[in-house]
Amino acid sequence: MAKPRLAILDACTVIDLHQLGLWNLVASRYEVLVTETVAAEADYFVENGITFPINLGASAAVVSIGAGAVARLRARFRPFYREMIHDGEAESLALLQERPDAVICSSDAIVFKALGALNDGDKCVSLQSLMKQIGERFVPRDYLHTDEFCARYVKEGSIDMQQGRALF
Repeated sequence: MAKPRLAILDACTVIDLHQLGLWNLVASRYEVLVTETVAAEADYFVENGITFPINLGASAAVVSIGAGAVARLRARFRPFYREMIHDGEAESLALLQERPDAVICSSDAIVFKALGALNDGDKCVSLQSLMKQIGERFVPRDYLHTDEFCARYVKEGSIDMQQGRALF
C-alpha cells in the first residue's frame, strides 16, 4: 500500500510518538522526513525517570536544509515571530516550503501560527489528524495534540498576518 503523504515531523512530535508507542505505526504509514536539527534534538525521551534513546534509523529520512533556505524563511517574518521560531522549527518550515506535497505535524503553537501567517494552514496537522488520516483512532491525552489546538493557532497566525504583525 502506498504511503499517503510526506510527513515532516518536528522534535516534539518525534518524541511524543516514541513516548506514546506510535512511532513504528506512523513511520510505516507515512514517508517521514525530519531535518538534521530535529534529528539531533529528538535523540531521547525520559519516562518515569528512565532515559530512552531514540534511533530514527531507516524509519525516517533525515534531510539537510541549506542555511540560505532557512534565512529566506526567517526573513519573511517580523522580529517577534522570527525570535519565537527555533532552529529545528525553522528548518522544518523551510523544508515544507520546498516540499508542497508534504504536511508538517507539530505541537508547538508557533509552527501553526507561522503557517497561518504564510497562508499555509492546510499544510499543518495535529497528531490527532495525522493518525486520523491513516484510519487510526487516537484519543489525545494532551490539548497540544488536538485538531482544536492546531486550528486555534493557525487562525491566530492568519489574523496576525492580516493585521501586519507576522510578515514583512
